[in-house]
Amino acid sequence: MNIMLGTEQEIDAVLRIVRQTVAEMKTYGNDQWDEHYPLRDRFVEDVANQALYVVQDEVFQNINASMNGPGLGKSGLEPTSIMGFIVVDREEPEGYELMQWRSDRPCLVVHRLAVSAEYRQRGVASAMEAFACELARDQAIPYLKVDTHSTNQRMQQFLERKGYVNTGEMMAMGKNKPFYCYDKLL
Repeated sequence: MNIMLGTEQEIDAVLRIVRQTVAEMKTYGNDQWDEHYPLRDRFVEDVANQALYVVQDEVFQNINASMNGPGLGKSGLEPTSIMGFIVVDREEPEGYELMQWRSDRPCLVVHRLAVSAEYRQRGVASAMEAFACELARDQAIPYLKVDTHSTNQRMQQFLERKGYVNTGEMMAMGKNKPFYCYDKLL
């Protein structure tokens, strides 16, 4: 796996993962992501802010490059080597200022994280979370924050396995159910 800053060229692959994720979320009653969020404009902004990171499948990249050079695969279509993505920056969403966080130290915030259905159960999400921790440490930031919708039990379990602590809930994005906020001291 190779984690790097995302570019506008990867946004279509990122949006494909978003569509997969939205469809899956709907199957278990999770409406955190939908046809209104997250959209292309949000990812364009993430790229401009150097906050979008993508995980690329190095094996896929190397095979494609050796067979065809960079770019198109044998089928003539751009193959996707994007395994997942994560957005990490210092932007705290509206409502965070009302939360009872465990620290008032500077933090990085994880906003969007998803893994392509083709690459699930391979440690991609864990690698991205570890990357976010390392990114924080490299910037001498000892603290991470994240939120997830109360119906997103998979993400809640993932965060708790990774050492995040639930610090409360907030209403956001016009949803009828709350978002749970988590933080992690590094």
